[in-house]
Amino acid sequence: MEVVGEVFLSALLEPLLGKLTSGDLLNFVRKTQVEKELNKWKRRLSEIDAVLKDAEEKPITSPTVKIWLTKLRDLAYDVEDVLDEFQTEALASKMRAESQASSSTVRKLLPTCCAGLNPSAIELNMRTGSRLRGITTRLEAIAKEKIELDVGITRSKGVKKRATTSLVKESDVCGRDNDKKAILELLMNDGASNLEYSVIPIIGMGGIGKTTLAQLVYNDESVKFDCKAWVCVSDDFDIPRITKTILQHLGSCEDKDLNVLQERLKDKLSGKKFLIVLDDVWSNNYDDWTALSLPFSAGARGSKVIITTRIEDIASKMGSVRAYTLERLSFDECLRIFTQHALDSRNFDAHLELKEIGEAIVGKCKDCLWLPRHLEDSYAINRTLKSGKIF
Repeated sequence: MEVVGEVFLSALLEPLLGKLTSGDLLNFVRKTQVEKELNKWKRRLSEIDAVLKDAEEKPITSPTVKIWLTKLRDLAYDVEDVLDEFQTEALASKMRAESQASSSTVRKLLPTCCAGLNPSAIELNMRTGSRLRGITTRLEAIAKEKIELDVGITRSKGVKKRATTSLVKESDVCGRDNDKKAILELLMNDGASNLEYSVIPIIGMGGIGKTTLAQLVYNDESVKFDCKAWVCVSDDFDIPRITKTILQHLGSCEDKDLNVLQERLKDKLSGKKFLIVLDDVWSNNYDDWTALSLPFSAGARGSKVIITTRIEDIASKMGSVRAYTLERLSFDECLRIFTQHALDSRNFDAHLELKEIGEAIVGKCKDCLWLPRHLEDSYAINRTLKSGKIF
């Protein structure tokens, strides 16, 4: 397997999970055996997706694990083909239902288990039944192998998670102007809330650009606050460490005792309008969040806290405004980011011989923006481009 294939597997699963929760698709297969099979797929793929998100932080060296990843990749493509077929039929069914009033009479003649389906949909259900069960069997086997191979979702000792800072090279960023504008509006809107500060969650899949968006906002010249602080939280929600990091942005701090740290932070924030970014939050422990945020109440009205996270539950527990969901970029925007990292160029004009394979790589990832984060290894990407082989 090419290195690119290993890197982008989680990006391939993300849209599959999205399709499995599509309202039109769920309505189309409701109360059928197909629905039961798709629910099994969703459960297993969610478990495997968590594994792959963790794998992005680890070098994959085991030949056995690489074989497992190859099986998963092949299965993901088969799942995608089936879901595309169902989505196409679901859309056609919906259009027929809207345009043909007589179809309601036909539906009344169908068995209850097929409610909401038309005759061609039932035929599709019967025709693909064995195919669905075959995919389910393969998926269950892959999930079992995951356990046997100990491809766990716990980060290995000695493997450090990616650290982030507030610095960003804005010229390398594309396609996020509207997102930046939306977050800036939230920052500037003090509203009629009686809260001392507001928490703005930014949520989205791993690598889609949550940190980059927060960096763009944090460094924007129009953002006027009395003081600012950036903390890379990661999966270790260490309250003393986070508090101390915020204090270091506001002046020197050598204390270790949490009580002393929080009293000092409260004094530093007292009466000031502040902006604090908590990047890459994983803990949804509400008690931890409550303890960390106690000093924030000393700030002036209009203070803001931005958190970035993949987890909706965190956004709902910590956020005081509706979470901002970061969407995927377009194909052209993905392609521009790809060429920037792989060729240090905005396009393929100087490398026309690589254009076809480059577009194919980005196309394989479809509209997933897990892509750019893993283009930091320019050597690996160039090697893949010049080999002419894609995953």
